[in-house]
Amino acid sequence: LPKKIWQAAMGQLISISMAFFCNTILKIDTLTSVMKKNLKSLLSPFISKCRKLLEIDTSEEVETVCKDWQRFNEIFFIIHSSVSQVELRWANG
Repeated sequence: LPKKIWQAAMGQLISISMAFFCNTILKIDTLTSVMKKNLKSLLSPFISKCRKLLEIDTSEEVETVCKDWQRFNEIFFIIHSSVSQVELRWANG
């Protein structure tokens, strides 16, 4: 397949997976530190493999083929950050 078609197809499949992860994570009322650690260990390899699979280096480019990329990464950041880190990030735009 041509690269653009491959990226669009894989982007759609990855977006479906990311939407599932986002919806599942957001349904959890309270995340314990153990749950956060487990999520990080499970999802970090997924994120890096998605980038490699799409053959794209920057998040901006990934977002063009995977609509849930930004949402997923923001949830992932919030899960693994302190309140002050989240506050600082959101204050900076």
